[in-house]
Amino acid sequence: MPKISIIVPVYNVEKYLHHCVKSILAQTFPFFELILVDDGSPDNSGAICDEYATKNARVRVIHKENGGLSSARNAGIDWVLTNSNSEYIAFVDSDDWLHENYLEKLYTTITETNADLAITDFMYHINNEIVFARYEHEKKLGFENKTFDTAGMMNFLLHNWKVVVAWNKLYKKEIFKNLRFPLGKTHEDEFLIHHIIHECKTITTISDTLYYYRIREGSIMSTEGFSGRLDVFEAFIERLEFLDKYAYAYENIYIDHFLYMRSIYTSCKDKNLKKRYWQLVMRYKKFYFKHTNGIKKYLIIYINPSVIKTIKKCAKKILSDTLSVKIKGLLIRK
Repeated sequence: MPKISIIVPVYNVEKYLHHCVKSILAQTFPFFELILVDDGSPDNSGAICDEYATKNARVRVIHKENGGLSSARNAGIDWVLTNSNSEYIAFVDSDDWLHENYLEKLYTTITETNADLAITDFMYHINNEIVFARYEHEKKLGFENKTFDTAGMMNFLLHNWKVVVAWNKLYKKEIFKNLRFPLGKTHEDEFLIHHIIHECKTITTISDTLYYYRIREGSIMSTEGFSGRLDVFEAFIERLEFLDKYAYAYENIYIDHFLYMRSIYTSCKDKNLKKRYWQLVMRYKKFYFKHTNGIKKYLIIYINPSVIKTIKKCAKKILSDTLSVKIKGLLIRK
């Protein structure tokens, strides 16, 4: 009887799929079932999935038309809720892999703390090297062995983006009774995470780095562009609006990726994307001024670069004219 259902969405990953599946089947915790969701993959990934199913009774395969990552995960969730007696759900991306103690540590922790959700830290695999952080500021992020209530995790979520991803977690299955990943979004997990936490009474974090996240060319994250960053922007705004709706208390919010958005906005040539950006800016502006006193220094993220340029020109001209008047006044008095 499986305790955990592991859902792996599969698309065009024949180069990495064996590594992923073998790391799952080698887990020290044996009481799981593996659901491989072939999302209409054009390569040999579907055949590889079928091969594992014929060799291991714990492996199930779902073949479906291509619908994207959210669609594949949702198909796995639907199957588990309908066909499985498992208690927990985990997600693994098909180009990633697990430490052999991954499931055992998550299961032991979530049962001992009677939590609804357990989260473990992870490492990056970049250019054949395992690293804890891609960027300098990420070195400050990470997890302690700690238990949160719902409100505490909501606040923690706002300040640690490592919480948002779908794949470094063990979930109680009933969390997904009425929740699914949104279709058509690049960062689908960022849109769902606050809804998931809202369904939990207790969440526990684990300091161990037991999941290995592969950064590779051709992946969704490496090709997302400005549109993908807009999804991040929108998801964050929705999260803030969600906190407002349910009256969650939180500390100061961060806006680092808004400033990053501003930096890449100027190079964007797509008018529709620019229009979407400003629609999102107005939503965030409404929230920002509701929770701050007066105009803050970050107001500049609301202003179009062309407007800033015009303001600078006007200011320079006004300053120049003012100095000219003052100089003429002095000459006349003399």
